[in-house]
Amino acid sequence: MDLNVQRAKVLAKLPDFDSRGFGLGAVPLAYTLFDQQIAFLSEIQKQLKAGLPSAFSLSNFIDDVYNQGSLPSCVAHSTAAMQSIFERIEHGAWFTLNAEECYRANGGDGHNGVNSRVVLNWEETSGMQDIASSVRYKIGSFAVADPKTSDGITLIKAAIATRRPCVLALLLPQDFWIGDSTGEVVTNGYHQICVTGYTSERFEFVNSWGRSFGNNSERNNGLGTIPWAFIGGTEVPGRVFQVLLMISELEPMVQYGLLAQMKQMRVMVFIDGTEMTGMDILVLL
Repeated sequence: MDLNVQRAKVLAKLPDFDSRGFGLGAVPLAYTLFDQQIAFLSEIQKQLKAGLPSAFSLSNFIDDVYNQGSLPSCVAHSTAAMQSIFERIEHGAWFTLNAEECYRANGGDGHNGVNSRVVLNWEETSGMQDIASSVRYKIGSFAVADPKTSDGITLIKAAIATRRPCVLALLLPQDFWIGDSTGEVVTNGYHQICVTGYTSERFEFVNSWGRSFGNNSERNNGLGTIPWAFIGGTEVPGRVFQVLLMISELEPMVQYGLLAQMKQMRVMVFIDGTEMTGMDILVLL
């Protein structure tokens, strides 16, 4: 059966998600075997050898929350959040990136979502632009992992533990709006978020619907958590996942008044389920 037809049949059986006027916009990806594996990255291997913390959070590095409004631009906005958090970790400064430019440049017309692969290809050639300085951040290459197993979830945790945020696209749980979702009911709302932490039972994320979303504490507006069991495991028949890792190298840039050649790794992971019960995850290294 054609994968798109199969997805459509599954989506038709799922309840609608009420986004309360905010945009979604994630686009499912086809699986490929032609990418290198996340497990072979030296930083991941080093972290796994040292052991993973039982819990880890990057929320202290979130200085602002992106707001895509009604645009179906979650792929661009969650990618911008991922990069902003990474730069905050590396350089102690928050760079607000032009997510809407990224969305428009990759086929977004205000009505449709954009493909994460297309966005990554554009990031290779053009890069996400810092609004204040006009500096563009370009990416390099990709790798894959399979998070439908416990080993795959462990690899994602290892990336977070190395202080690398990630983006995750998934069919949303029905109670997504409460912040700490139970994950008991899956809907047909396909949305991409930025993962910023984990515990043994749940992953933490920052959304791109502004600070009105999620856990309503002063520090955590815009954040939430979802059980790991909602995105992984083999208990749901027919799940097939894809994970893409993005490794990037920044171009020479002016920062803090100095010209610097800055090399960094960015990992983007996408998970895709043939029955649309799976999801995409993108990890920044």
